[in-house]
This record gives sequence, structure tokens and C-alpha cells, in this order.
Amino acid sequence: MADVPAPGGGKAIPKEVLTKEEHVKRVAGIFAASAGDKPTHPEILSGVVKSDQGKKYIYTVSYDVAMCFNDVAKEYEVLVWERPWLAETKPNEAYVYESKC
Repeated sequence: MADVPAPGGGKAIPKEVLTKEEHVKRVAGIFAASAGDKPTHPEILSGVVKSDQGKKYIYTVSYDVAMCFNDVAKEYEVLVWERPWLAETKPNEAYVYESKC
């Protein structure tokens, strides 16, 4: 499949690829903390990957548990920035996870 440029740069990740384990694991980890003892079932709606001093994965995700105060939409943007070469010297910067409501 050809690489498709995404708005704002990077490459769009095809929908059928977003269901693969590597993407599901990236997204599930960030939502597990907010769910407590509830099952986590985030659905990845879209994704973009950028090469920027490592790999940045930006996902739009629908989630069945509210993560934000007064949250109704339950749709979030999740950023995962991977720089594995920093794992030994700067472990807190090697894998960065952020979400926006």
C-alpha cells in the first residue's frame, strides 16, 4: 500500500493496520490507568506516524470510559513518542505518552 501524506505532515496509517497488535498495545496502555478495574476497549479511529527525532504516533481514539471532567464525546487524541535509544540514559524521555481531551 502506498504511503499517504497526512494533514500536518507524517504518513496516515491505514485503518486495517491500526488493528494490529503494535498499535493496539500503544493505545491501550495510556487508557488502562484511567479505567481502574473496568475493561479497556479503546477503538483506534485514525492514526499518523511522523519521523521526528524518533517515531511519533498520533492516534484519534474512541473510548468507552470518560477520562476527562464532564467528558461526553469520549474521543481523544493520543500521542506516543518513541525514542528507544534513550532508554538507558534518559528513561523518562524514551517513551512519552500524552492524551488530549
